[in-house]
Amino acid sequence: MTQGTEQPEIHTHAPECFLCAFDPGPDCTGLQLEGRILATQERLVAGEQVAVFVLDTGSEHIELHLNDHYYRSLVRELRARWDVVKMRPLRLRVYHLPFAPTELTFRDRSRSCYRGNSYTLAVLEPDTLLNITDLNQAEYCQRQHLLQRLIPSPANAATIRGNIVHHCFKELLKEHDRGKFLLRKADEEEKQAPETAYASLQRHLEQALQLHNIEMALAGIHPEAMRQEVQPHLESLARWFEHERNTLWDMPTALQETHETQSDTDTAPNQVRAETFLLAPEIGLRGRLDLFWRQAGRQRLLELKTGGAKGELPRKEHRWQVYGYHSLLMVRRDSQMKKALATLLYSGTPQHAQAFGIPASIREIQRVNERRNTLVLSLATGIPTTPPGPSRCNRCSLQSQCYQLSSLLDWQLPTIDAAFQNGQGEVNGPDTQDRLPWHFNTQEDKAFFAHYYHLLQLEGRAGEEQQARLWNTPIEERLKQGTAIQGLQALGPANIANDGWQQSFSCENTSELREGDEILLSSGDPIRGEVVSGTILQISSQAVTVWTRELIDHPALLDRYDNDLVHVRTLQNLMRWLQVDPHLRDLVAGKVRPRFKQQQVLPRTDFNAEQNLAVERALQMQDYLLVHGPQEQGRPALLPRLSSA
Repeated sequence: MTQGTEQPEIHTHAPECFLCAFDPGPDCTGLQLEGRILATQERLVAGEQVAVFVLDTGSEHIELHLNDHYYRSLVRELRARWDVVKMRPLRLRVYHLPFAPTELTFRDRSRSCYRGNSYTLAVLEPDTLLNITDLNQAEYCQRQHLLQRLIPSPANAATIRGNIVHHCFKELLKEHDRGKFLLRKADEEEKQAPETAYASLQRHLEQALQLHNIEMALAGIHPEAMRQEVQPHLESLARWFEHERNTLWDMPTALQETHETQSDTDTAPNQVRAETFLLAPEIGLRGRLDLFWRQAGRQRLLELKTGGAKGELPRKEHRWQVYGYHSLLMVRRDSQMKKALATLLYSGTPQHAQAFGIPASIREIQRVNERRNTLVLSLATGIPTTPPGPSRCNRCSLQSQCYQLSSLLDWQLPTIDAAFQNGQGEVNGPDTQDRLPWHFNTQEDKAFFAHYYHLLQLEGRAGEEQQARLWNTPIEERLKQGTAIQGLQALGPANIANDGWQQSFSCENTSELREGDEILLSSGDPIRGEVVSGTILQISSQAVTVWTRELIDHPALLDRYDNDLVHVRTLQNLMRWLQVDPHLRDLVAGKVRPRFKQQQVLPRTDFNAEQNLAVERALQMQDYLLVHGPQEQGRPALLPRLSSA
């Protein structure tokens, strides 16, 4: 293989590169490459180890040389699954190419070679959007990302407590931002006095307990018990807020850039938004920031953690989450805007919530992308990463589920020491096989699970393609397809409703949108503009009413948002199916007939023979009974008889 002279640029220039602000060197060429992966390997080039990718861009084959430090893991994971990868084309999108291409000759053929630097970002399957929370879930073991999608996780006390604390805190900060701290009166004669932060949090606590009363009831948690759990967190946050409130919207001096620019000193209204939703299909990520501040030339985010605050803080998995948010804001940041500042706030620390500033450099951005690429590869192929080894597998909270799923889908089994398998370990207790509630012992069960898991994978890919139309299809085309409504006009002010806002708009609706659809409400561009997620409550040809988590300034466009919530629930139901009693599964499959006990039932003189038989069989049934027949043949008369039996 020989290197020749530089070749003219042959690719269309992308919009302004969001990575140039990180690279202290000259701006990049502006090229953005994307193509199907044909081959990959690690290779020594000019004495330096590089990650090599050969891509089919649709018009030519090109070679790409990337920093091996950040992309060796992707090369190795691709090669480990190559038998599957070559059957399903995977695409790689590349940003920030600082050097003009050169020509390589290989087997009497030439192709362009593009060389990146440590700021070059290569994103696998960018139209597959991962949640930022997926990154920290995979901190202990990257297999846990696939496992968490399959394993049902009902709400527990810790989850509900976290939701309640988040609700109270975000409402406190929003009131502070809008200058709407409520006033309280001692009596009609006295002057009004400002409400304290703790009193405000207590007021919002009552609202939050009402909003979560069904969840608490289902989890068997008494509201008073939850109130007692939440109180220390609110006290801790109130003290933090009282200490920080006067400078809360000013960026910490120690974290500011050394040099001020004109944009830094310009005045602009402060803005704080809770539950800020961001999509970044450029890098295949999405996320919902707990709290997000924006000032002229500055951005700041805060991530609140309400779990245990023991050990060394901030915790590594929480750092991953914040680094992911940094990546989202990096893509959306104006070129004149300073790098975003981020704070991790722990409400579980005694007496006073503890805050940590979490800066991010290109190293952290690359690590986020590296982990995201590996998780997406596991999703795309349905094959997880190699188990991390006994030191982690022995103590993994998902050990038994990983073992069983690996058996069902022919994944590499987790490596568990014999002591932990035989009930002698300190963490996992009894033998894995003995304590599982799942019921499958046959090849038929295994084939059933693998078959439907594969079909659900195909369904998931179709859902991703549908979702990608949001950013790959122009608004005019989305309107024609019936997935968007344009020209919204507010019919009145928004009203607070169920931890969010209810808004009504007049519109000319020719879409296929229906009540209950998940939507994105935006100022005109759901990707680069202001956007909030929500649900359609009512819709007609001339008006639509939606519920959203937050408000935006100029709502004008409504798009259907095809998230993967239903898909993940279906995956989890596949797991639940294996936890059902085998007899019930056989009943549903029609392998056995329903059982009836021997019991004499006296006939009624006012019933005909068929009605008496139905009553008899209903009282004798052990599984189920289906009663059917023509209309007006006496079925309604059976109900009082059965209910009184």
